[in-house]
Amino acid sequence: MKPSTVVPAQVQARSYRPKLWICAFAVGFLGFCLTGLAHYWCGMLDPERPPETTGFVVTGLLVVAGLVLLGHCLTARVTLLPDAIEVKTLWSTKRMDFNSIRGWRESVTTDSDGVTTRYIKLEPLGYQQPALEFQEIYNFDAEFYDWLHSLPKLGY
Repeated sequence: MKPSTVVPAQVQARSYRPKLWICAFAVGFLGFCLTGLAHYWCGMLDPERPPETTGFVVTGLLVVAGLVLLGHCLTARVTLLPDAIEVKTLWSTKRMDFNSIRGWRESVTTDSDGVTTRYIKLEPLGYQQPALEFQEIYNFDAEFYDWLHSLPKLGY
């Protein structure tokens, strides 16, 4: 199969960030965790109440989780560059040139609670390069989907 030569209509980079509700959830979760942490910290100052180490540690870990979630929301993005697609997260940056994309596939996973998560996976031409996979949680516009649907859709 020959490489894809489809490029977005505009040559300028287009970045897509996570949907607003995900970032709002991250801020709310962090606020909830900070409230719990403040509750346990203030409780440790009361001389009549014995300190609860477990509550302090658990709320501290939840605050760290909230900070990581918020950091992910602030740094995560999918960017269509003039010659490649790039996926940035808090921990990594992955890039795939347009001429090395064989096609794309979509997958849906369901967890034990019945919540589904959609993934887009860009398959490379060669097996030496890893596939580029990301969740469909970004504010993609019509131009992104036009670009994606111009690529060959692979089987499941």
